[in-house]
Amino acid sequence: MRFLELRTVYRITAALAAVALTCLVSQDTVAKTKKVHFKGKQLFEKRTGLTVLPDDDRTDVMVSSIHHHYRLVLPYSENWLFETDHDLPLLAQDDTYTVSIAIVPKDGDTASERLQLILKRLRGSAGTELRDPTFLKAYERPILRYKARFASLPKEFGDTAPWVWNYWTAVSRESDWYVLHVSTEAESDIPPDEKDPTVLKRLGAGFGADFDVD
Repeated sequence: MRFLELRTVYRITAALAAVALTCLVSQDTVAKTKKVHFKGKQLFEKRTGLTVLPDDDRTDVMVSSIHHHYRLVLPYSENWLFETDHDLPLLAQDDTYTVSIAIVPKDGDTASERLQLILKRLRGSAGTELRDPTFLKAYERPILRYKARFASLPKEFGDTAPWVWNYWTAVSRESDWYVLHVSTEAESDIPPDEKDPTVLKRLGAGFGADFDVD
């Protein structure tokens, strides 16, 4: 029973992440990607340019793309499922996190202004409830953090609507913003970054849009 309850939480987290993504890309884009399972060994998918490389002590995995030019450090897990597409460079989920990277054109805005716009759009989304929005900074990078849940839970998820912690940040590459979104179940009212400093480190120093292959 506990396993089924946990799987429901993961599905709700993923569903909330999909709702959040629609403020950047279409739902059709999210639906048409192909899953790749990381099983602990270096992974390279030629068609999409996706590379997943574990570190020596199995603490982190480095995710990058030779086509989309991003790099991202995630916690080590052999349950990561990765998806990638032209308009959605990364969609990933393991037993704890749901992660996405979207590329959107700049509109003369700063990274902070882009995050403020995302928050405004999310507040206008029907069916979700937001709480405790906070703007942070890590490694000189602005980060948006908040809790969210379904205001009215879809029937397939049962009667419980758990809260989910969400983090957003954006980095610049040429004429685009690379927007990173990370979400995880809210196990308490204490944000994950206040319990684990590596959360902000990965969002700050661990994420970039400057990955090139000579």
